Amino acid sequence: METSKISVDRGYILTKLFKVIKPQHSIKHWILIDEISLIPRQFERIIDVGGSKGSKALCVLKHHPHLRALVIDQPQVIREARHYWEGKQDQSLLARVTFQPGDVLESLPPAANDKDIYFLSAVLHGFDDDTCVRVLNNIAVAISTTAARIALLEIVMDETRPDLASSSFDMQMFMATRGRERTLREWETVFSRSAVQLEEVVNLRTFGKILVLQTQPR
Repeated sequence: METSKISVDRGYILTKLFKVIKPQHSIKHWILIDEISLIPRQFERIIDVGGSKGSKALCVLKHHPHLRALVIDQPQVIREARHYWEGKQDQSLLARVTFQPGDVLESLPPAANDKDIYFLSAVLHGFDDDTCVRVLNNIAVAISTTAARIALLEIVMDETRPDLASSSFDMQMFMATRGRERTLREWETVFSRSAVQLEEVVNLRTFGKILVLQTQPR
């Protein structure tokens, strides 16, 4: 696992915090855990956008005792999520996660400070470019001047020779949504149209990557 050297410290943080171990049926169900005992302290809260019932967030919290999580999803999902884990997870763990309805196409809860990170796992690949720009701008508004970060977990296709896995996902997106898998250059084009900019690319052992974003200087 290696990181593009844009920010060595940030790459270390994100690689350790959001290591992808293995896919289970779809990118939406990738298990996220830490690979070492040294816990990164630079972030204190994960804002898991499109986090469903919170399984990804809870998995991260189990391995990072100092972290808290805010899970954002559609109201009907959040209503179920608030009760889903009762009796299935330790109460001390559940006390560190909160659930809030939200809509990435409208508005999102504001960041508290630079210790927050908005995490979107395989969310934007389901949208066309214009919608991606809208979502990123909404997050930028939520971040405001706090210097919070955004982490996108997405497939990044090779510019010239995409592999079978990424090509298969791309075809699924083409058939079922208005979105698609993108190359890094295509992602950067999307970012250039929005209020965010690419800070770092974290390469994972699987075919996924984490794109770390920051808001454009004001």
